[in-house]
Amino acid sequence: MKKVLINITVVLGAALMVWVLASAVNRTMSTKSEMIKYKLLGEVSSHSLIHEDDLRVIMDRNFNDLLIGAYVSDVDVKAIEQRFMEEPYLEKVDVYLDAKGILHIEVTPREAMFRVMMKNGKSYFIDRNGVAFPLSRHYTPRVPVVTGHIPVYQAQLVEKDSSILSDVYELVSHISKDKFLKAQIEELYVNPDGLIEMIPKVGNHRIIYGKHSSGDMADRLENLKIFYRDGLSSEGWNKYSSINIEYKGQVVCSK
Repeated sequence: MKKVLINITVVLGAALMVWVLASAVNRTMSTKSEMIKYKLLGEVSSHSLIHEDDLRVIMDRNFNDLLIGAYVSDVDVKAIEQRFMEEPYLEKVDVYLDAKGILHIEVTPREAMFRVMMKNGKSYFIDRNGVAFPLSRHYTPRVPVVTGHIPVYQAQLVEKDSSILSDVYELVSHISKDKFLKAQIEELYVNPDGLIEMIPKVGNHRIIYGKHSSGDMADRLENLKIFYRDGLSSEGWNKYSSINIEYKGQVVCSK
């Protein structure tokens, strides 16, 4: 008898919990959405490529009459999320409603890794994932510039091993992770043969990197760092007109 009573108590307790949860869900779904909160994630500052005001404009233009005062059950969170993902400056979007009926829009802006300036005058950024996006009216970040004979951007350039943009992406990605090189290199130039030259921030010389190769990229750049530290630091930054690092284990200089 005692065991039966325990089983009945457990069943009633479980049923009560289900009823409480269902009631809470029903109350939430019948709550009206009275507020929208925006949040920019990541390294956000006044120099961001997109601002909170831009997010408000997107909402006003697309969902202004459908949200404030609407029941939570009628808010199409997925549609809002998809609309924000169409914005070229956003890498990630998360839209959700809380128990109080507050609509949260949390976004992660794209982070420019380098800027491409094409011969036809057009310009765009490439982010850390290899995705292209346009210049911003708010701010132009100081990132390496890539000029010269650049082909038209194609999506998923990171996966296109034969693309010069893929080569440049891998090279700049390595440079951006090296504090010393990042402080030295400000521009990359691609000549008609697809060979890469680098232009430093200090000095009048050019660095001949040559044809890109993933296999010896790190060694070539390490040779450059050693030469900068042990050679140019004592001989002067303007002694040479070019520094060639395309040959394995060598740094060849020309005056």
